[in-house]
Amino acid sequence: MASLFDEDIPVEPEVVDDLHQDQPDYVHLSDVFKYISHYRRAGHQIGRKVGDMLEVLTLAALYMDEHAKARLVLEPKLVGFSGAGHKVEFGLFHLDDDGEPETEMSKLAGFVECKKVGVEQTIDGAFKRSFKKASRISYGTTIDVKFAPKWAKTVAFKIKFDQVDGQTRVRARSNGTACHEAFVGDGERIILGLTVEGEPFFLGNDQSLRDIPQSIRACRILEITDHTDEGVFCLLNTCLAGPQTPEKAKQASFVALDVRKGMFGQFDKRPNEAECVSVLVMTEFSHWEPKSVNMVKASIDYNLVVDDSLIITAMEAFENEIGDEFLNYISKETFLNDEDVQALATELVGDGRIFRDIEDGAYKRITMTDEGLLIIA
Repeated sequence: MASLFDEDIPVEPEVVDDLHQDQPDYVHLSDVFKYISHYRRAGHQIGRKVGDMLEVLTLAALYMDEHAKARLVLEPKLVGFSGAGHKVEFGLFHLDDDGEPETEMSKLAGFVECKKVGVEQTIDGAFKRSFKKASRISYGTTIDVKFAPKWAKTVAFKIKFDQVDGQTRVRARSNGTACHEAFVGDGERIILGLTVEGEPFFLGNDQSLRDIPQSIRACRILEITDHTDEGVFCLLNTCLAGPQTPEKAKQASFVALDVRKGMFGQFDKRPNEAECVSVLVMTEFSHWEPKSVNMVKASIDYNLVVDDSLIITAMEAFENEIGDEFLNYISKETFLNDEDVQALATELVGDGRIFRDIEDGAYKRITMTDEGLLIIA
């Protein structure tokens, strides 16, 4: 019998935020991940386009304001105090006498960066120690998968494969109670985990994370790649919520600090900044742990979130309108050159008030005055 005892899932120290008592001080899997998990392996391709969709929606919202649209430059390279060039998604510059954006640093009115940090799937450590990668697991072997986090009661799943009349059957128990039985084939999967309330779930091949209404804090996916008369080839993956978030936070913070130092001779944020406003737009915000949030709040003037629900709605709208090739149409370049895509994205952002400010929770727009002052309100 192979026993898989997972390490405790770390819990960040408590962070008190008087403005957001409803924002948990831990990370959990985003609703975007629940949405794309439905697509199985194709979901990896969709996941890579979430960041592009965030940029398209941000661009569509900027286009709603004529003053911002006139001053917008895509992917400018901003040079900071260090001398390094930083390519950001959107730069907003003052206009020259011909009404065109002047791209010198002295004419920079503000800039917008977009950051998306998704779920990373990696081979479960305990599974890897107990079974060789992609090795065959003999019929009758019980795989014990244990969730023992500090924030919930221990849950032990027992999974066993056997063969019945030439077919491969999987049976599972959760804390001693039968929870699943089905015949399985190649390329199928099983999903198990815990909700944020610590409730266990077990999903068969014909289900996906969309079937779990609660948010998910711990998740593993058992992928069945092949089976023979001797056993099953499978792999257990752990789903990690935004492991690259600290690195993304450092990158975005450094850009803001370096540009500010280069323009104004100081790293610290300036109260009521109006001359050059730094903006960070995020999605899948449930992957941003408190330390990373505190980092960007200390360095960047405005930190805004596009909700998972809008990203999902946009993905579904593109798929419904365009069809199977919809992923190829999710880009800033396509928005600029395809009238139908631009119309669709514009409809999705409404009046442009799609950005939730993490400071006060209010939904805001990014606009500019006739004089070229960047306004977040």
